[in-house]
Amino acid sequence: MKKFISDNNAPVHPSVMEAMARCNEQDRNSYGADPLTSEAIDRIRALFTGEPDVYFVTTGTAANIVGLAGLLRPWESVLAAESAHINTDECGAFERLTGNKIIPVQTPDGKLTPELLAPFMATQGNEHLVEHRVVSISNVAETGVLYTKDEVRAIADFCRNNGLYLHMDGARIANACEKLGEPIHALTEGAGVDVLSFGGTKNGLMMAEAVVVFDRAKTDGYRFLRKQMMQLVSKHRFLSAQFLAYLTEDLYLKNAKAANDACHLLAEALKEENMPLVNPDSYANILFLDVDDAFVQRLAQSYPLHSEGGHLRMVTSFDTTKEDVDDIMQAVQNAKNDK
Repeated sequence: MKKFISDNNAPVHPSVMEAMARCNEQDRNSYGADPLTSEAIDRIRALFTGEPDVYFVTTGTAANIVGLAGLLRPWESVLAAESAHINTDECGAFERLTGNKIIPVQTPDGKLTPELLAPFMATQGNEHLVEHRVVSISNVAETGVLYTKDEVRAIADFCRNNGLYLHMDGARIANACEKLGEPIHALTEGAGVDVLSFGGTKNGLMMAEAVVVFDRAKTDGYRFLRKQMMQLVSKHRFLSAQFLAYLTEDLYLKNAKAANDACHLLAEALKEENMPLVNPDSYANILFLDVDDAFVQRLAQSYPLHSEGGHLRMVTSFDTTKEDVDDIMQAVQNAKNDK
């Protein structure tokens, strides 16, 4: 039964499993010095207008830490939404491994804006305080909402004007691209992002993410950081093979479309039941419901879902079917009526 807890719960896409099996047939050079890794890097570079540096890692947390660490000096900090994954769901890994601080920014909906960031510039240059150096945003945001390319560009312009870098946690970047009808270049490099954590694990991969560094002048230390942070995998071809499958015939967008379409079906069904959606007009594959604890407990008898910030979260994935949506809606109706 599809649980709707997280897209991390979804299986590995069959094409990805097949690609990993194929690269298991013979010896290959280790630590990324293999032809599959070179090909996968070239395929990622082809998505963008420049020639970004690409570093494969195993998890989204690793991608965020490695990506951010390469932009920071010891006394510098990252500005991120209070709800950001790096702030709430990575067990303090960034602070532990880098020694830098994350400064959480309160937001009404989980999205940063230049207006929300501007007050933090007042303390720049004060040697008694950390110096803000990076802004990190997530697209799709943890609250389920999306940044348009214009919104990303506005933040990037703010960063340029204030000597900051812009990092994007793209754990669900494929979902954002598909939902907004934008190529990945337009939402990242083309909108002024400096470093992208290019996600795949939530969208059909087994355990592969990529750190994409657009300004190669900033990349001197990344290969050392990846090794030092225990992310230079010896059998590197098994990460690269996943991305090769992911980018073949736009599988990453096809998987995202399947997840987003299922979420749309779910959203429409919830609206028909007059269920209070927190983000009814801006979502990709994540929805939040504003419901009371009693409803959550009744629904949990068949669908134990996460509650975040007092809201119940529902997440679809590339393998979510109409039947899965019908099943959870039956449970929603039962929980709604069984008071």
